[in-house]
Amino acid sequence: MKNSKTFFTYLKEKQGDIAAYSIDVNDIGKIIINPIKTESFAGES
Repeated sequence: MKNSKTFFTYLKEKQGDIAAYSIDVNDIGKIIINPIKTESFAGES
């Protein structure tokens, strides 16, 4: 999911620190964006 990181970076740049998203691309290429807590994302990184 190298594209996921690209989308995350894009959203972070555009939205600032409110852009904490977990982005997954499904089998048919749709992009599903799930908001998550910044603390959780940082903990998983």
